[in-house]
Amino acid sequence: MAFTSTERAQIRFWLGYSDVSQGGGPNRLETAMTDITASAETLVRNTLTALTALDTELSTVATSSRAGIIEVDNGGVKWESGSSAPSALASRGRTLVARLSSMFGVLVAADVFGAPAGLSGGPTLRG
Repeated sequence: MAFTSTERAQIRFWLGYSDVSQGGGPNRLETAMTDITASAETLVRNTLTALTALDTELSTVATSSRAGIIEVDNGGVKWESGSSAPSALASRGRTLVARLSSMFGVLVAADVFGAPAGLSGGPTLRG
């Protein structure tokens, strides 16, 4: 089995790669998507399904009137799971994207969950 063009586009999207950049010679991700084993292909499809479900949940939470809020009082806001629901979902999404990155042996090109580009926590962030 091979990935469909839609699955390939989803893989590029979640890993932060442009869909238009693959017009030239094959790059590492394109080659990996072609050469992946059947067992790993199943893992990738499961991860894509989880990412799609998480993205739907993230959209729902972000647009809901309560946006993950359990309770509000004079002391502050109590969030689902002890933190901001959108942040928790984005963190889970980054974990799933890291799995894709590992399965294909490529770096994540851009964080589709909203972290500013170029921030890595390395020495450039020290002030």
